[in-house]
Amino acid sequence: MSADLDALRREREQLLARIAEQERALAELNEELAETNNGVVALYAELDDRAEQLRHASELKIHTVLADPTAVLDARRLGDAVSAAGAQLVVADLASDQPGVHDAQKLAAAYTRLLTAD
Repeated sequence: MSADLDALRREREQLLARIAEQERALAELNEELAETNNGVVALYAELDDRAEQLRHASELKIHTVLADPTAVLDARRLGDAVSAAGAQLVVADLASDQPGVHDAQKLAAAYTRLLTAD
């Protein structure tokens, strides 16, 4: 009888150890789930922000596109895209001596011409 009682105690201890292990695993899974949920919530917030940006972008009105001829790879294609947006394309020398940099005076002069044109 004592052997039976010892066997039952060992089995009980093994079952309790297994339960404790499963509880630890469950706690880890709950933690991972909480992290995943936080990530999903953040992702939805990001998507909402992007959707709002797209709504604003669709309302954007373009009147003029000012471009330096050295930056225009396909003038016809750019002109078509600008026209499709209901705007005008103005190509003007805006370049400085440094590649990829506008000359401030040329840019100011181009803006002045655009803003004072009838």
